[in-house]
Amino acid sequence: MYTLTNFELIDSLKKARESGIKIFAIFDEQQLLNHNKIILELNNVDINFKTNGKSNARMHHKFLVIDGETTITGSFNWTYQANKANYENIIMIRDPSISIKYESEFNRIWEFITSQSIENIIEKQHMKVINKKTKEPKREKEEMAEDLYQRALRNTDYSVNSVAVHNMEAASKLGHTMAKEWLKKWAY
Repeated sequence: MYTLTNFELIDSLKKARESGIKIFAIFDEQQLLNHNKIILELNNVDINFKTNGKSNARMHHKFLVIDGETTITGSFNWTYQANKANYENIIMIRDPSISIKYESEFNRIWEFITSQSIENIIEKQHMKVINKKTKEPKREKEEMAEDLYQRALRNTDYSVNSVAVHNMEAASKLGHTMAKEWLKKWAY
């Protein structure tokens, strides 16, 4: 998967995992490193995943195989932008003979690349931040929290919804004081 920045989809992955469904994913490492919030969210989802590592090839596939029976594929990036604003296509195919071809491609790539834990990805991200001479890790965390807080405010449209709550909770976990206050207000 090239990129996954849609928190609703991440929530769906969490729910699927909590119900006992095994999830395997391959992410484009550069995209994952560019989206700090996603790293934090994936840390809360118990999925088996790898990244393409230092490969020059991008992980540009966008498909999902469910139980060897159903394949979902298309140009659709698994992002909020793709879901709400882009011109995208996505198709669901219920044909095991098609699904097996997508599974074969997934397995080929899975076997080719080495495993990376979420901890390794997080460590790479921290090293990336530390190596930026103008920022320190604490500042990066504060910026992430503020970004999530602002996204939550933009997503409210004067009513509480799951995306806004999700972003506000993530900002709160990162220590954003105002996010904690908003969550207290929303709890009533």
